[in-house]
Amino acid sequence: MNGHVRLILLAVALSALTIAATLLSRKAVSLPVLGVLLGFIAGIYLGFALLDGRRRYVAIESGFIAVTVSLAGLGLVVSPLFLGAGYILHGIWDALHHEARGVPTRIVRFWPPFCAVYDLLVGVFVCFWFPT
Repeated sequence: MNGHVRLILLAVALSALTIAATLLSRKAVSLPVLGVLLGFIAGIYLGFALLDGRRRYVAIESGFIAVTVSLAGLGLVVSPLFLGAGYILHGIWDALHHEARGVPTRIVRFWPPFCAVYDLLVGVFVCFWFPT
């Protein structure tokens, strides 16, 4: 089995685990946990940018972290749809980091497709499970 296929299956399994844990928890507990998790996930790209060492990409990644964390915060205070949108937007951000796409921060090749699948699945779940 191809390495990318295994990683995508792992992303599906981890998103299923995240969704199962959310379903087994009270919404008042799981929503903040999902918000913190989104902030953590966004911060991983800052680590990649710092390893890359180019200031421009550290600034780009930091700016996107601010957007993502803001959506997570709005998801906790205003509507969970913002949190779901944050995950989905981060999944798109992951796709932009894939080989030969828009954001050239040096990242290990397996991370963007893995993270995109996880983010998109969790984001869609959040949008449907936590209605406004």
